[in-house]
Amino acid sequence: MKLNHTSIGLGLIAGSFLALGTAPAQAASFNFTTNQNVGTCTGALDFTGKIGTRSDSLNSTPSCSTADGVQIKAGVKVNGVEQGALLQGKYIQDLTGNTIAGSDKNRVKGIGVNSGAKETNGGWYDTLTYGELGGNEFIDLTPGSASILESLDLGFLYGNGIFGDKVNETVKLTATDLNGNKVEKTYTPIVDVNGGSLVNLSSSTDSQNGSKQGGGWYTWKNPFADLAITTLRLEAGGSKTFKDNQSSDFSLVGASFTAKSVPEPTTLLGLGVVAVGLVTGSRRRSAAKQKA
Repeated sequence: MKLNHTSIGLGLIAGSFLALGTAPAQAASFNFTTNQNVGTCTGALDFTGKIGTRSDSLNSTPSCSTADGVQIKAGVKVNGVEQGALLQGKYIQDLTGNTIAGSDKNRVKGIGVNSGAKETNGGWYDTLTYGELGGNEFIDLTPGSASILESLDLGFLYGNGIFGDKVNETVKLTATDLNGNKVEKTYTPIVDVNGGSLVNLSSSTDSQNGSKQGGGWYTWKNPFADLAITTLRLEAGGSKTFKDNQSSDFSLVGASFTAKSVPEPTTLLGLGVVAVGLVTGSRRRSAAKQKA
């Protein structure tokens, strides 16, 4: 029995394009407060440091990976030069009155940077915000593949006058897209919280007076809309006039990514090329038979 090369070829082409267009989207999420998918990060970080105390951790690590494969790495800029630093955990007490699933005694937990570095000419002193991102410190998040940032959870963000802050604290986000372009977003929670994409999830307190201060845990929905990103850098934004503990500083609580649907491996493209070859060859044979 002769094979119908044209039918086979068309089937292969259709199958290859179907596979190219239906790659499943993968999700990746983690949250330190709810202990969701924290992977190797949980054993490497110390959450004993309550706000208002210095909490150097012997278990601090320069980087770790969540259970879903999101890479988390600490860094600091010293006189404009980037170098490595250590991730470090910290918590504040939640006072919303609601139980936080998976948390320890209603603690809002996040991770920041313990760089041990000091900017010599910038006026910011990075040693003063243990377990938070302040001064020239940063955290880089790298999902396993190009992904949409569905949500970002951050803590320790307060207004002017709270915990000695001299400014309304600001977050700076820098994402890298598929073409290598940098896209920046900034948020000042006490100003932006009324927007639909920003939600205040908890109120918090310090260890000094026990009063509610707000700013314990915020979540941002789709900070970059449907833009597929390959990396995300978290930094403190705003004025650099004051010392670290008086300017913008915050901790990373969690994040959620959805991988961008992308073509399957190039072998499928090869399959499509083979299929086109089969169709072309079949047509040439048919034309030759007609001439004969």
